[in-house]
Amino acid sequence: MEVRPLRSRRAAKEGQDVARRDQGDHQALGGCLYGTNPEDAAVIQRQYRQLGSPYQYLGSPTSQMKDALKLSKEAAEGLLAIADFVPGTGDVTRDYAAAYHCAWAYDALNILAKAIQTTGEDRAKIRDAILAMHDYKGVLGTFSFTPNGDGLHEVSVVRIANGSPKLEKVVNVSAGF
Repeated sequence: MEVRPLRSRRAAKEGQDVARRDQGDHQALGGCLYGTNPEDAAVIQRQYRQLGSPYQYLGSPTSQMKDALKLSKEAAEGLLAIADFVPGTGDVTRDYAAAYHCAWAYDALNILAKAIQTTGEDRAKIRDAILAMHDYKGVLGTFSFTPNGDGLHEVSVVRIANGSPKLEKVVNVSAGF
């Protein structure tokens, strides 16, 4: 079975048809449902509920954003989503949440700044410093880089409860790195 990203309201409707076909064949619509903007995530969440799918929903970070939750209303209750960061789960996230809005950029720039402070402006040395970085505590989690440049080895999973994301668990995905 081919799984395609749901990119628009029309694609979300096509996703509904795929889900119906899969339910009839008792096959799971594999993986994480990844909506990249709040409107599409809300449509997907509402349709998931309307279809009565027996499969667990795991949404993208967009699925747990305020705008998506406002649009999907009660359809989001109890659903799981990946979270870029969970405010209030530590000093780093608490400080970040009070001042900024883009966790990926915040962590990336701080990692880059730390490497430049350590090595100067030589690009090769900066790269090596980043790859040698271990246990860097960022907003998104703890970064330890592999020789390939993979840095984040954990992901936060939240459950929507009373219209807000609540930390369900942190999953370490470093196996195989």
